[in-house]
Amino acid sequence: MKWSEIPAGQVTFLDGAPTEAIELALEPLPDEAPLVVTYYAPAGHSRTALVDSILRQLEEGAIKLFPAWLPEAADLEGPGGAGVAAVRLLAKRRAAETNHFGPFLADLAEQALRGGSHSTARFAPEVRASELSKVLAASYARTKAAILIDVPGGLDPAAERVLSSVSEWFAAQGNFAVWLAGHKLATAERISTIHIDLPPHVEQIIKVPPPPEAPPTERNLVVFPPLQGTPRWNSKAEKLLESELRKLPWAAGRIWNRPYKLLPQYIIDLTWLDDWCAVEIDGDEHRNPYHFERDHRRDVALATQGFHVLRFTNNEVLQDVADVIRRIEQFLLMKRAQPQEGPK
Repeated sequence: MKWSEIPAGQVTFLDGAPTEAIELALEPLPDEAPLVVTYYAPAGHSRTALVDSILRQLEEGAIKLFPAWLPEAADLEGPGGAGVAAVRLLAKRRAAETNHFGPFLADLAEQALRGGSHSTARFAPEVRASELSKVLAASYARTKAAILIDVPGGLDPAAERVLSSVSEWFAAQGNFAVWLAGHKLATAERISTIHIDLPPHVEQIIKVPPPPEAPPTERNLVVFPPLQGTPRWNSKAEKLLESELRKLPWAAGRIWNRPYKLLPQYIIDLTWLDDWCAVEIDGDEHRNPYHFERDHRRDVALATQGFHVLRFTNNEVLQDVADVIRRIEQFLLMKRAQPQEGPK
């Protein structure tokens, strides 16, 4: 089964793997896959509230991903002066050349330039869903977007009907491919099922039994894949670290969120290839058994290739970024004092 074979514009249940394993299989995002955003659906929402929650989360993502979906605006420094007029003009030009709705794209671009202080709520939910699907897909150079919805266990029939109805709404109105995973909905007779074959490295991860007392983890309501070449937009730690590193001449040559070519199944948070240095910034989700096992296997694979892995938590970066930078600098300067070749 190829990810591209799962149809857009309809709801499909992905059988054979838990949601978090599917997430791992989609990172890095396969070439043939649509953009996939994971949504961990909370229980107890009404249909209207759940639609609004997902739309707000998707819009926040689109704002933070700017200017990936409007690269012509990359040189605009903010809303001051002619900034707002310029970004709206660029958005309308892009809409005229594509199938975007110009007024919505202009409002979204202005909102992004203002840092989220403007709103697109004046548009009907159907317009927002359709346009956000296109904007988010364009950010990752994809033609389609999918929402992977984790179905929690223990839903009563009414909650199941709400989730099924909302899934069908996003498929119909936004032309999203909506993928359900986790617990199968007993009330969703109209939803087709596709069996998922996980890649071998993910199959190996989920076969490892979790520790008997795995600590509870917090996870984001919505998970976007990293945009290769930049810090994750929803990681305060990565963004803070990059804001400090860009001031330092010795930090040149760094690469954010890209796989190493000999280990294409793993994205590395931050690398200096010429110095054989990999830096990982771990959020709370890395305590999840699947993530923990994936991290261990990645560290071993990187070490086998000749990398030295420096690992920090989000809290370490946020609470004392100067110490994190000092430790990275200390390692890099030590490596650079030794004649060597970088990874090939």
